[in-house]
Amino acid sequence: MPKATTPSFITEISLKTSSWEESVLGKRFWAAKQQYNALLGECLRRLCEEIYKQKREKTEANPLFKALEKEYGYSEYSLHGYTKQWNKK
Repeated sequence: MPKATTPSFITEISLKTSSWEESVLGKRFWAAKQQYNALLGECLRRLCEEIYKQKREKTEANPLFKALEKEYGYSEYSLHGYTKQWNKK
């Protein structure tokens, strides 16, 4: 991404929260981090199932990834389905 040519700045404003709100936010951020790490692990597991078993040239990589996507369900939408198990209330 190219650097922006317009002048800009960032300011941080602290929120006025009570201790119970900080506790709730902390738990939610922790749960989101755990979910992200689990999803990343699932992505790596799906990718490693096949990609490291076959040694291919770079020119053959795109068709291989397309085949892996179809065979193992390695797509963004299939991973959305994987994360639904944590989004139940």
